[in-house]
Amino acid sequence: MSEKEKEIQKPQREPTPSPADSNRSLGASLILSNGWTILTGQNNKATSLLVTAQALVLCGLPYKKIKETHYQRFAKTPQGSLTMTITAQDPKYPIPYGRDRALLAWVTTKAIQGKSPVVQWKSTNEFMKTFNIDQGGKDYKLVWNSWQRLARASILLNYSTSDAGENVRSFPFFESTFVPGPPVMSGKVVDIRSRMLPGFCYYIELSNTLWEHLKKHPVPLSLELMKQFKNEPKAWDFAAFLSWRSFLCRMNVKVARIPWPDLVQQLGSCDKDQKQLRKSLKRVLKKVQIYWPELRAEFKVGGLLEIRPPFMGVLPVLESKK
Repeated sequence: MSEKEKEIQKPQREPTPSPADSNRSLGASLILSNGWTILTGQNNKATSLLVTAQALVLCGLPYKKIKETHYQRFAKTPQGSLTMTITAQDPKYPIPYGRDRALLAWVTTKAIQGKSPVVQWKSTNEFMKTFNIDQGGKDYKLVWNSWQRLARASILLNYSTSDAGENVRSFPFFESTFVPGPPVMSGKVVDIRSRMLPGFCYYIELSNTLWEHLKKHPVPLSLELMKQFKNEPKAWDFAAFLSWRSFLCRMNVKVARIPWPDLVQQLGSCDKDQKQLRKSLKRVLKKVQIYWPELRAEFKVGGLLEIRPPFMGVLPVLESKK
């Protein structure tokens, strides 16, 4: 057992989260358009975080490549439920899956950092270095294919609440993109290259609906934590869910108890061996706690997942509202 693993097993006192606890980071801050300030850690770099959209945390991409042109995920929220349907618009490319979620999170992060739905960069190396991906020809091709799948997919979100009924929205991930090779456009045709800054080779514009949702419902994640799961999509989704749910617990100073069937549905798991799935998620939880020892989450009898406000109100990426 490593020293970090031993440390997280030590008994700790029950804290009372407070605004002062949330502001004890020494890191830089990134102010989102909805008023949230994200403290980015002791290394004082904005690259220490990822910012993704809440809907993508609650309903992630498929874990593996699928033949179907439609894929659906369902999630329960404190306010109601969310159903997300992803559709492949081009028969030559399947629905985004697997490690594509890391690339999408990287793009949404750059959009938030730049305060614009338009994201431009010079080289694929920027993404690959961020996630410690080998920069060989095979991996470059995998990343290029990820761009194509994301550029050719659309989302339908169906929010359902008991008091407000249903809210349905349909939109592409990207309004338009340009990567080395033929440009790809969703919706209106525009001359993308005329809008690109000198020296930049890549251009992506998030769809307006996704951009507005991202600004209104951002979910900050620890980059260092999520890098551990870049090749484990189910573990990625579980770690992101833990971060989001812990944040809600901290804000409300409440305990969240998620029954095993709800968690399985939340993760979109089709595993037939429930015992093995539970063992796998416990392994992920243990690894998350190594990188985030303040997390208070554990599996109870019957697979019930219990999440409490994190110790001292600390999240992988701290937040405070102005």
